[in-house]
Amino acid sequence: MTTIFFDVDGTLVRWPGEYGPIVREAVERTVGTTEEAWIDRYNDRFYHHFGTFVADPYRRAFADVCTAFDLDADPAELAENLIHCEFAAVEPVPGVADAVAKLADRHTLGILTNGIPEVQFGKVERQGFLERFDVRVASHDPAIAATKPDAAIYEAARERAERAAD
Repeated sequence: MTTIFFDVDGTLVRWPGEYGPIVREAVERTVGTTEEAWIDRYNDRFYHHFGTFVADPYRRAFADVCTAFDLDADPAELAENLIHCEFAAVEPVPGVADAVAKLADRHTLGILTNGIPEVQFGKVERQGFLERFDVRVASHDPAIAATKPDAAIYEAARERAERAAD
């Protein structure tokens, strides 16, 4: 059986606006205020940590912000609030739920995405159609540690699709 893979952000789910306000909301919920320099530092440090496949790049980036700005906040709480705000902000791409349902009747479906597995798959789960995907591949799964377009993530997807077919 053919496996059809979907990305998460922009394909299965989307934000109705920009990502920056989501980060600001998470910081404001935790600290009570926000400064643009904090957000800029967070973005810089998140992508650094994300790119080096460290565990919990959200928390690590917020820890860097707290240190750089002597901010009295718990990085784990900031990270938790950011993920909560992400989940609350995403919505399904129009028509995707119906398309996924129709394709799932005839094909094995998979998710192939850059990101933290719990976050990426959590977004889809909250839209109510994660169970349609038998194969799930996220770049920051410790068994993969490769982002698209690295061949290793596609090899992991192929291997998981073959196992799902057995």
